[in-house]
This record gives sequence, structure tokens and C-alpha cells, in this order.
Amino acid sequence: LRNPANDGYYEEVQAVYGTRTRVELPDGSSAFLNSGSSLRFPGKLATQKERRVELKGEGYFKVTKDPERPFIVDAGKISVKALGTAFNVNAYEPESGIDVALVEGKVSVHVEQGKNSGTGMMLEPNELARFNAGENSLSKELIRDPRKYTGWTEGKMIFKDDPIREVVRRMENWYHVNIRLQDKELLNYRFTGTFVDEPLEEILNTFS
Repeated sequence: LRNPANDGYYEEVQAVYGTRTRVELPDGSSAFLNSGSSLRFPGKLATQKERRVELKGEGYFKVTKDPERPFIVDAGKISVKALGTAFNVNAYEPESGIDVALVEGKVSVHVEQGKNSGTGMMLEPNELARFNAGENSLSKELIRDPRKYTGWTEGKMIFKDDPIREVVRRMENWYHVNIRLQDKELLNYRFTGTFVDEPLEEILNTFS
């Protein structure tokens, strides 16, 4: 794809549904894409003043440190800015919300569009920034177990006292299916457990 800004080209990598894909970026950074996700970046990323990439879906990034050239992930209405760090961005459903989980280093998260545009916050390791699309706002919370947000890179779906609605959404994204709860009473339940690269049928049997 033509990139008129720097007379170069964009490259785009996609993870097919049901798979996970590792991407080595031109600047030495790496990205791990979850099922059905995509990453778009300029071919001249290694020489640009801002190392800017575009994420759709979920990605885990390990950024090569370069104090002079920040690494920026654009994910819908927010951007995540880092110099050298490891973090996870879940933007599967940007119309409802986006989560940014920091594993190591420091990042800043900013609202880029609409009400509260320009507002932001800094994250320390084991902190989560949560973007509420309905309010176009950011909030911060402490992460008790980072593996809940990064375990997918090892084929693990990890749930820690999560509402059934969130569990269902993650399974839908992971397996590229639609799941309907006939009994709405189930929405009042929460779930804790770990699944490791298990077929959807086995997981549904576990729930039933």
C-alpha cells in the first residue's frame, strides 16, 4: 500500500482466525498477533522519527529501546506510546472498549478522538488502562495476574473471576464464532479457569 507521507510503502500482517502470528518489525521490535488480528506498519519504520503502527484486534509488543524515536500503537480511538517496553493491547471491540496492560517499562496512553481527546495517563508495570468507548474516557487499575492478559501468546485463555459476558466475548474472538446464551441468568455468574489450546467443543462441555 502506498504511503504518501514518506514516499514508501505500508506492510500488513494478519493472523488467521484460530492462529497466532509473530511479527519481526524493521526496527528490531516484535509483535505477537492474536487470532483474527492485523498489524499495519510502514516499510521504513526503522528510519522514521516516530515508529507508528496500526493494530486491529489484539497484540503483544516487545519494543526495542530508542529514546529518540518513540514507538506508537494506534488502536482505534486511543494510542499507546512507548520507548522500550513490553505491553498488550486488546482492541478487538473498539466500539465498546480497549484494554492496555503493561508488563515492563513505561507507556503513555492517550485518547485521540472525540470528547476528552488529548487526555492521557502513564502506566507502570502491572497496571491496566481501560478505555470506555461510551464515555470516551480512560481509567486505571492494578493487574493482579499479568498472565490473564498475556497468556494467549502461549495458547492460554486465562479467566480470573470474570463475568460470563466477558468470557463469551473472548471465546468468540478466539474461535471466530457467535455464542448465544439462551438462559440470561448465566450473565449473573463469574468464571475462573484456564484453557490451553483446547477445542471449542471441550470448553463448551466444561461450561455445561
